[in-house]
Amino acid sequence: MAQETVAIFLMTRARHLRYSLIMTTQPFRDAVRGLNRRGVRFMDMAIRSNEARSSSWFNNLANGKVVSPPTPEIVPDLARLLERTPEQVAAMVAEDWYGVRVDETSPRVRHLAPAIDNLSDEDFETVDKLITRFVRLAQLEDDEGLSELMGGKDQ
Repeated sequence: MAQETVAIFLMTRARHLRYSLIMTTQPFRDAVRGLNRRGVRFMDMAIRSNEARSSSWFNNLANGKVVSPPTPEIVPDLARLLERTPEQVAAMVAEDWYGVRVDETSPRVRHLAPAIDNLSDEDFETVDKLITRFVRLAQLEDDEGLSELMGGKDQ
């Protein structure tokens, strides 16, 4: 019985340690670092964000230097760069720079969270890309439906 308790404790501690290593309190910085790991240069980030921030700002951010937080006016440009919604980017900025975590997760997200937290970084990136693709497809379908409602499509 004591060995089972020790084994459960060690498994729990290992799972907690893995969770601590994967989950950070710097989601915006991590997203920028992830883009860079996938080959997006800091200059390209500046261009893709409509020059919302300079390449040196992205470089300094990714390399852990102190940079000023993005202003609300540029959040939509950063959202486009990071392939997130402006609300998601605003929440990422709030957590990175101000330590405020917005937690408005649905039951569906809470259901998947433990499984996602146990994925390797590579598998997580694959799941993230898949979800992003599904969201884009749903948005396209919504846009087409709106176009039909507005009489924009020939019947």
